[in-house]
Amino acid sequence: LMKFREALREQCKRRTFAEQAQYAKPVGGQIIRGPSIRFVEAALACYENNRSTSQIIQDDPQFRTVRVMVTDLQRNVEFSEDVQISKTVERRNPRQGDEILGERVNSHGSKVYLIAATDDDLQNKISAAVSKRLRTCGLRLLPHDIVQEALALCEESIQSQDSADPTAQAKRMCDAFIAIGVSAEQLSAYLGHSALQCTPAEIRELRDIYNAIEEKDATWSDVMATREAGEVKNEAKSKLVEKLEERKGK
Repeated sequence: LMKFREALREQCKRRTFAEQAQYAKPVGGQIIRGPSIRFVEAALACYENNRSTSQIIQDDPQFRTVRVMVTDLQRNVEFSEDVQISKTVERRNPRQGDEILGERVNSHGSKVYLIAATDDDLQNKISAAVSKRLRTCGLRLLPHDIVQEALALCEESIQSQDSADPTAQAKRMCDAFIAIGVSAEQLSAYLGHSALQCTPAEIRELRDIYNAIEEKDATWSDVMATREAGEVKNEAKSKLVEKLEERKGK
């Protein structure tokens, strides 16, 4: 365990690794954080003497079911999860040659089409789903206290530089988001001010959201929908507090 701890701590001291160590995604109207897929993969490599595998256990015209397993070969402990992947994708704008199976209005009020997945589409879906299950099983296998200590060290590794020159780090985040199709104007709308005037805490939040989008844990639409839901909730809460204060005064 101490060998694993030392090896993982060395990884966390590298800024490029520390920046990819956590993700943030919208769940139930809130933004939650956790260790990223890249972090867990590196941690399993540091842990040594374990094996990660996946196998197809069922395949039919509509779904493919894959079992993901992470095994500690030294202690003979294994964790596994099954994931069912549908052989369809959703697109707002179908492409020529797409086989349209249906349509619906999503939670954002936009019309999307259900399309039969190509081999490449299906492989991308499987890869993303397997990586997420590997993260879940890997975290069950790895010592929780050492993982939490390593994540805290990752934050220390990047906090000083974010505080020293937040404008430079904000520019880096803008460039990273632009590369995945999110403009500086959209970032500013999310923050409520210019994206180049981020605080270190906001830089961290954007970085973790970026990691979630990169790992296909979330989309920018999901993030904005959660933000809007939070604003509505806070507004309702403020009105309730005002009414309670008014009643108390009476």
